[in-house]
Amino acid sequence: MKEIGEENSNYPVDCTIKWKSPRRSFQYYIVKEGVYPPESYLTYTRGSNHYPIPDNYVVETTYGKSEKMVTCFINYYNKKPQYKIKFGLHDDEYICSDLSPTATANNYLKAYYEKIANEKKIKNPNFQQSLLNSKTNGVYLFGLQLQQINILSGIENQIKQHFNTKDVVKIDKLVFTVNDSKFQIIYQPKNDDERNQITALIQAMDNNRISRSSY
Repeated sequence: MKEIGEENSNYPVDCTIKWKSPRRSFQYYIVKEGVYPPESYLTYTRGSNHYPIPDNYVVETTYGKSEKMVTCFINYYNKKPQYKIKFGLHDDEYICSDLSPTATANNYLKAYYEKIANEKKIKNPNFQQSLLNSKTNGVYLFGLQLQQINILSGIENQIKQHFNTKDVVKIDKLVFTVNDSKFQIIYQPKNDDERNQITALIQAMDNNRISRSSY
C-alpha cells in the first residue's frame, strides 16, 4: 500500500525538504536533484511505490529520534542504477548495491549497527549484544517519493529536448504545490522564439501531470 505523507518545503529556493507521514518523518537536503535518463532504460521503484529513479542524484537524509544523517547517491552505470549510502566520516563507511533502494538501505542498517557494536566492544571487551534485524523502506531514505523533485527533474529533461545546449535556462518564477494549492508560472516572452520556449516549459509541466488551471 502506498504511504501518503505531507511534504513541506520552499524548494528550489531552499534545498531542505521535510516529509512526514503517520509512520515516519524525514528531512532531506537536496545536493543534486539529478535528471531522468531516457525512457528506454529509466528505472522505477517496485510495488505500489512506483517512482522514477533519477541519475546523478545526491541527497542528505536525516531521520529518527536521534537524527541520524546519511548521504544517498544514485548513478546509472551501463543503463542500470547503482545506489550508495555513506553513513560515517571515514571513506570506507558506505554501502553500495545495484539491487534496489530498499536492499541498499537494509544493508546500510546492518553495517551501521555492526559499527556501533564494534565501537562498544572496543570500550568494553565484555560487551555482548545481538545485532538488531532492522528493516526500512529505501524509497523514503533516498527521498524518491518527493513530488517536487520528481516534477523538477522531469522539467529539466524536457528543457534539454527543447533548448539549445548552449542556452542558459533559468526558471524565474515557478511556484506550486501538488495538493490543494495553486500552480503559477510568470513569464513574459518578447519574441516568437521565447514564446516557443515557454510553450516547451508548459508542455513539460503537462507531461508531469501538473494542472494548467492556474496559468
